[in-house]
Parts: sequence; C-alpha cells; structure tokens
Amino acid sequence: MGDWVPQVGMEFETLEAAWKYWVNYGKKMGFSVRKHYLNKSKIDGEITSRRFLCAKEGIRKEDKRDQLTRHHREETRTNCPVRLGVSLVRETGKYKVYDFVSEHNHVLHLPETAYMMRSQRGISEAQAFAVNLAYASGIKPKAAHELMSREAGGRANLGYIEIDQKNYLRTRRQRSLIYGEAGSLLRVVEQKRHKELEAEYNARQKLPTLSLKNSPLLKQAAQVYTPAIFKMFQNEYDYASAALIKSRNESQPMHEYIVMLFGQEKEYKVFDVLDIKIIPGLYLLKRWTREAKNGYVLDRSGRDVQADVNLDITTRYRRLCPRLVRLASRAADFEEAYVLVERAVNELEKQVEDIAKKSSNVNLDNSIAQVSMLGANELVSHGESFENLVENVKGLKKKEGCQGGKRLRNWVEKQPRRTIY
Repeated sequence: MGDWVPQVGMEFETLEAAWKYWVNYGKKMGFSVRKHYLNKSKIDGEITSRRFLCAKEGIRKEDKRDQLTRHHREETRTNCPVRLGVSLVRETGKYKVYDFVSEHNHVLHLPETAYMMRSQRGISEAQAFAVNLAYASGIKPKAAHELMSREAGGRANLGYIEIDQKNYLRTRRQRSLIYGEAGSLLRVVEQKRHKELEAEYNARQKLPTLSLKNSPLLKQAAQVYTPAIFKMFQNEYDYASAALIKSRNESQPMHEYIVMLFGQEKEYKVFDVLDIKIIPGLYLLKRWTREAKNGYVLDRSGRDVQADVNLDITTRYRRLCPRLVRLASRAADFEEAYVLVERAVNELEKQVEDIAKKSSNVNLDNSIAQVSMLGANELVSHGESFENLVENVKGLKKKEGCQGGKRLRNWVEKQPRRTIY
C-alpha cells in the first residue's frame, strides 16, 4: 500500500493538509471528493472533527414536481459509503484519522479523465489574469482555452475545463454590471491613458515642423517642449517679427521693456533685441516640457509602480509553466529522473506554502496594526461622543418606546356599526 492511501491512525499537521491529501487520493483512485460536516468546540471554536466523502455519497431527494418533469437529469449519486474522518488530538494539536472506508459502489474514472472531476478543477489567480487578458483582447473563450491548454502541455495539465472558464467570465460580467459606473469610469481612464501614450510616442517619433528652420530658439523649443506646447510657443514667436518695443528703461538694475503688438505685451522681442538665441532656463517650466513625467513613483515596498500589477503574476506564470512542463516531459522518460523531480517538487511545494503563509500573515498583521492605530477618540472629531453623532445623523430618528399596545383591527372591524330596527 502506497503512502497516498489513507490509514486509520495517520496524522496531519492541519485540517487543510488532510483535505489536500484526500483530494490527491481521489485523483489517483478516480473519484471526485467533497466535504461533509464538521464539529467545533464550544469553548474556543476550534474544529474538533471533520468528515470527507466521495462526491457520490447520498441519494437525490424526491421532488413533488417530478411528475410534471418530462426529462429528468441523470443520476449522479449512488449513496457511496467511502469516507475519511479526522479528529483533533488536543495533546499534539494534530488531526488523526479515526475512520476510513475505501470500498466504492460505482465505477471509478480513468486516469486520462481524472482532470474532468469537479474536485480536481479550479482556476488559479494567475490563470484568471490570463483569461481576463484574453477576453479583453477580443479572443474567444474557446480559442483562449485551446491556447492555454497548449501552453500547459495539454488539457489534463491546465487544471480547468472550458465550462469553468465560461462560468468565470459570466460571473465576472455579472459583477461588472453591479459596479457599472466604476467600470465605465475605469474604461474612460484607460482610454485617456492610451491616448496619452500615443501622444508620447508621436512626440518621440516625429519632430515638429519649424516655421523658421534656422532659428536656434525654435530648435531648442522643439526638443524641450511637447508638440502641443511647442505649437503654441511657435505661434506666439511668429508675432515677435511684427512686435516693437514701445519704451525701455535701462537706468535701473532691472531693465524694463514694454513691447506692443495690437495692444498685447510680448517678451520674445526683448530676446531678439538683447541678442538672446536660447530660451533661458527660468522660462522652461518642467510641467510644459517632455520631462514633465520623468521620475520614479514608489509604493510602500519601495518598488516601482507598474501600469498593471496583475501583469506581474501573469508574467511569472507564463515563464514558469512552459519550463516545468518541459521538465516533467523530459523526466518522465527516465525512472531515476522521475524520482528526482518528484522529490524536488514535494520539497518545493512545502517551501512555497510556507512563503504563502508568511506573506498572508504579514498582510494580516499590517491590517490589524493600521486598524489599531485608529483609536476611538480619532474616529470622532471635536470631542463628540459616538452616541451624539448617531443622534445627529440625518435620516435616523429615535423611535419612542411605548408600554404595551392595542391589537390592530382589520378593515371590517373599523367599519361603523349600524343599528338595525
């Protein structure tokens, strides 16, 4: 009997480890699994026992509408007795197998079709991001599923089937309908961001046309300013040829010039008179230049903020998945290599789970710390008490209490009594 076959007396570190063991056992044997009841301690709320079953346990209940149904669904339950029961050992804190039944009363699935069982299917977070990207790019679900199956090395290695992908997309669309306004706002922001990137590309790819090709000032402005700002600057600069200095005052440390053009003051004529051919740095405001967005935006962890953080998970998944598939395909040809890879994968699974648990614990601790920093006095401004705030909230009217009450009468009793003579 292999290590993957349950036995009475086996112990597991956690209840989740016992469930994963039962799922793996069902995959190798060829039956789908599900969870049954659990018992909790009334003292501390900890789970003291739990039972796992074969998915075919139980029978379909009778429905009074069956006599009106023409086409009944196929039976999926056979009242299979296979089960696994675990209970908590208080002394060690582990879960111990106290009950195990292994005899099925139905036909088991083939290894080639084990991936179709419900308990063996599930879309991971990285796969969900890939499905979303394919859907947003206009790729049909069937074609996207075929592509991802080829990337994973076959449908059996993908982890979910086409109906799971359709259900995920339908649920996603339903949620987007609930938050329709937020989704519309997000699409508007994305479109504006895309147009902004197109403008950035055109600014780097194309140089604006100069009205005065030999003007060093315009050449400098074309390299510094964005196309839109340069166009405005060049239009203003064209007026300089028709401008004249109305008066000048050079007796003071600060020279003053008044330039007139159809009743407007211009500074470019002063540059021309003073023989200034380059725009002084004082006039080059960064917010109008191509370097307006240059700089680094960091998050709390000190990393550069990306356009879409979810793309990091998808990128890592796409890099690892093909390599691991090729490794598994190569190791399957040799027994020694297969044993080596299986041993390494088991060790890597433990390390990855440890990292995931540590990361989740750190995020939980940070959330608790942020909440604890908000004291009761900080939640209420100007020293008002919480009760006073509740009383002053609009729309909340304190209901007056009453002692007892009369029975409500129906409309017949409310009719006036008529005297019959």
